[in-house]
Amino acid sequence: MSSKDLRAQKTEQALRNAFLDLTRHQSFDKLTIQDLCNQAQIRRSTFYRHYQDKFDFLGQLTHYLLAEFNQKNRTSYSVLQPEDFYRAVIEDILNFLQDYHYLSLSLLSSDYYTLIADILYQQIYQTIANRFQLEKKNGFVFCMEEERLAEFLAGGIIRVVFNWVRSGQTTEIDLLSEQIYKMLIQFWKSIPNTQQSQDSSELNQ
Repeated sequence: MSSKDLRAQKTEQALRNAFLDLTRHQSFDKLTIQDLCNQAQIRRSTFYRHYQDKFDFLGQLTHYLLAEFNQKNRTSYSVLQPEDFYRAVIEDILNFLQDYHYLSLSLLSSDYYTLIADILYQQIYQTIANRFQLEKKNGFVFCMEEERLAEFLAGGIIRVVFNWVRSGQTTEIDLLSEQIYKMLIQFWKSIPNTQQSQDSSELNQ
């Protein structure tokens, strides 16, 4: 790894830490690039070498956090039981939002809520779409468009998570995860696997 790569990683980590620290006491709407730079002790020009604006920064921050647990769970669950993977995704999202509840409330009460919701939706959608590709490589054949299916799941996850945050996180994470897990089991059972259907048809002939 070159020294330039290491400097870039340190800069990005310093900005992530600065953002999480600042949003403990300051709303996202009022947070400025200069605030981030002062907290991270970097120049504005350095920030703009990495990000277009604070929304681009938020998008990349969300991607970074989701990528961390996505990588952790990538090989931990059987492709034959994909609902386990999504249960883990839900648990990690809920745990993160609980740990950073002040950030969650700041973002959901922001004047830019629609934009922020879309950023989170796109990241969750991409996580699910990537998982679908892995499942296809392992022999699962979808009988519907994976894009529509990923959109449906991502939208549902976002809705449940946002409502949970707005309600004051009154439902325990384990209970909410279990409820979602049961819904996913029923959902996945309703999706026919083309390969399995063909195998069953051949056996019945």
